[in-house]
Amino acid sequence: MDSRTMRLGDVIDIYSGGTPSKKNPDYWNGDIPWVSAKSMNADRINENVLFISGEGLAAGSRLAESGTILLLTRGSGLFTRIPVIWVDNPVAYNQDIKCLKAKNPDDARFIYHWLVAQRQLFSKTLDVTGIGAGKINTDQLQDMKIYWPDAETRQRIAEIADPIIESIHLNRQINDYLDELATSLFDNWLCGLESSTTIGEIAQEILDYTKLTLPFVRLINSSDVTEGVFPNPEPVANKDLKGHFKKRFQKYDILYSEIRPRNHHYGYVLFDAHDWISTTRLMVIRNRPEMISSGLLYYYLKSKRTTDEFTLKTETRSGTFPQGKYADMASVEIPYAPVEFQVEISNQIEAILELIHANQEENLFLESLRDTLLPKLMSGEIDVSELNLSMQPNNH
Repeated sequence: MDSRTMRLGDVIDIYSGGTPSKKNPDYWNGDIPWVSAKSMNADRINENVLFISGEGLAAGSRLAESGTILLLTRGSGLFTRIPVIWVDNPVAYNQDIKCLKAKNPDDARFIYHWLVAQRQLFSKTLDVTGIGAGKINTDQLQDMKIYWPDAETRQRIAEIADPIIESIHLNRQINDYLDELATSLFDNWLCGLESSTTIGEIAQEILDYTKLTLPFVRLINSSDVTEGVFPNPEPVANKDLKGHFKKRFQKYDILYSEIRPRNHHYGYVLFDAHDWISTTRLMVIRNRPEMISSGLLYYYLKSKRTTDEFTLKTETRSGTFPQGKYADMASVEIPYAPVEFQVEISNQIEAILELIHANQEENLFLESLRDTLLPKLMSGEIDVSELNLSMQPNNH
C-alpha cells in the first residue's frame, strides 16, 4: 500500500440505521428527525423528513451524531450522484443509509471531502447490485483506498475545501429564508380573498414533444428537481436517448413530478431551457397570463392546500409508484382574485424568486468548482503547500 493511502475502514467506523415499526404510533410522535433515502438530496436533507420519538429510536433506529457523515448505500440514486451528507445536527436514519464516523474527529472534514470527491465514481468502483434500486457492498466500501497524506496536509486540504461548502450551504439557507418570506406573503394575501377558482382555470399543462435537433442536450428526470432546486446536468449527445426523455419546456414554466408528490419534486424555471429535455413524468405547467403571473402560480402549486390534495389523490391509487396526473392537480379548488388585484403580490414574489435564482446560479458555479477542485486535492495532484486560495462565505 502506498504510504499516502489508507484503507477507508481503518479510519472510519460504519454504523447501520433502521426503521421503527410503523404499526406503533408512539414511535412516530417525537421530535427526532428520521432520514430515509427519499429525504436525502445530493448533499442535504430535504425539509420533508419524518420524526420519531426516543422510544422509536431505541426500538429500531440509530442516531447520527454531529460531525458524522451519512452515505446512501441503497437506492436508485446510486446510479447517478450518491448523497453524502455532513451531519450538523443529530438525526436518526434508516437501513438504506450508513453513518460514517471518523476514528479521529480531527479527520472528519477531510474524510467528508474525500467522499464527496469520490461519489460520482462509487457506482464504477464498487459493485452496485440490485434491480431498480442498487446497493453498495459495505465490505468493498471499507476496502477502498483513501488518499492519506500527513496530518498537516489533511488539515490544509479541509481548510481549502470548507469555505466552498460553507458558501453553498449559506446560499441555501438564504434561499430557504427567502422562500419562507414569499410563502408568508402569499398566505397572508390568500386570507383576504373571498372568491375561488380551480388550478385548471388559471393554468395549463404543456405537452410539447417537438424534436430537439441540437447535437447536445441536457436531461432532467422526475427526481432531479426538489423544492425548487434544479441540477446542473452535463450536456449529452442527442442520440439514442431513453424514450421517456422527450418533453420540452421553457423559461417561466413550472415542472412538477407526477410521481410521489409528497417528495416535493417541483421547480420554477428561471433559466434558458432551449437545450433541455424533460422526462414525461414531469408535468410542464404554464400560467394563463390573463388569469395569473407565473411566479404567483408557482406558489399556488406548491402551497400546502394544493400539495396535500394532489398527494391524497395520488397515494390512494394502486400501483408500484404513487402517480398522479394533471387532471388531479387541475381540479384543486383555490382562493382567487382577478389579475388586476394581483399586481402587488405578484411583484413581491417575482422579485424574491429572482433573488433565489441568483443564489442558485452562484451555487451551480461553486458546485462546479467543488467538483473540479476536490478530486485534484484528494489525489495529491495539487500541492496544497503551494496553493493560496482565499475564499470566504458570501456576505448577503
